[in-house]
Amino acid sequence: MNISKFKKVCIVGVCLSAISTGAVFANQQAFEILPIRHMEVENMAPTLPVDKDSVRILLNGQWVETEVAPFVKDGRTLVPIRGIMEKIGAEVKWDDDKGTVYVSAGDIAIELIIGQDIAKITRTVDGVAQLQEVKLDVSAKLVEGISFVPLRFIAEALGAEVGWNEADRVVDITTGDEEIIFEIERPINYDVVDTIKFDNKELQAWFDKNYKKEGFHSFTDGQWHYVLVAGGEQSTGGYSMEINSMTLVSKAIAYIDAKLITPGKEDIVTQALTYPNVLIKFEGEADIEIQGDINKISQDDIIAGEIGPSPTELGKAIDIAAVVEMKMYSLMQKELKTFSKDEIKDIITKINTSPTYDGPVLMMLAGNSITIKLKGDDVIQLSSYGNEEHVLVGGQIDGKSFGYCVVNSEVGRLLLEQ
Repeated sequence: MNISKFKKVCIVGVCLSAISTGAVFANQQAFEILPIRHMEVENMAPTLPVDKDSVRILLNGQWVETEVAPFVKDGRTLVPIRGIMEKIGAEVKWDDDKGTVYVSAGDIAIELIIGQDIAKITRTVDGVAQLQEVKLDVSAKLVEGISFVPLRFIAEALGAEVGWNEADRVVDITTGDEEIIFEIERPINYDVVDTIKFDNKELQAWFDKNYKKEGFHSFTDGQWHYVLVAGGEQSTGGYSMEINSMTLVSKAIAYIDAKLITPGKEDIVTQALTYPNVLIKFEGEADIEIQGDINKISQDDIIAGEIGPSPTELGKAIDIAAVVEMKMYSLMQKELKTFSKDEIKDIITKINTSPTYDGPVLMMLAGNSITIKLKGDDVIQLSSYGNEEHVLVGGQIDGKSFGYCVVNSEVGRLLLEQ
């Protein structure tokens, strides 16, 4: 089997890294737990702020006051960490030496570094850390010694619904009665559109306006969302744009990982201006904000993936006779299925006899997971990073951690079932 991949200079990790059982904060430090103060108006109908330039926070129908006023930066509301996080159901920690804010609720931990536009979201399941990185529209800020964090991102990552009243400059947050945890890292199914001529005149005008502009461009036509990923103007032919994955990272944000493939050194190319791009569409009712990265990869860097012996041939097969129980869970660890003995034998046999893959994988987890409990309290987990051909296998046997990746589309599709 020949599987395309690009060299390890990209921001990817090998299978063993992706399924490490290490804790999120293995070297815990003594953080100061900040007192979070708030004032709220109870048993009264909310009234709007008098100052038309101020930003106010409305949480479940009640105003919440902060010691320092929130402000808007690049279209995003930032609030002081000594604010409403506790009311949302989160705990806040601050590491002054690292300039880092930690927000946690349940099994979800969010890490933001002052001045950096990449946030880390970690969910810990059975001691296994599942890490994702999200690009922020605006980074956390330090203003006059006070740390401000992007409210919408944190609230939505923890499962709350966030609205914005432009006329009254009010952020309206609703947490509901249930535990506020949002299912992160859900892959989005999309189709590649292989035409540049459309019956819809507005869609055609939008495409013609943007296909030369580098970046991500979106258009909504009823229930269909279109995203144009454009590589900008190039001086020759031989360029192409491909999408590695598209993932829903919060209730209203989708992240696209794309690559712009450039000509190889020995390639014969057309001497003309070109505009590499790819157009996709996906179905959905809600407005989705598109974020993403375009990584430039040379054709010379695309090499064949390393396909190796099966776990059985490597002496790493899972002992079917030692299996006590096998269950499938959603990403949020909602139990979906308990497997029968015949199903256990079938799935584990496929894992044991499938070829291993020793190439790089994306550092994210998506879809469902299968937990295999063995005699002696050992646990093995099967998971996916969004590629239906690959299955990540990892866990602990006799106190020793292990991990590898196998190529099996049947089990891979099972993990990515909605």
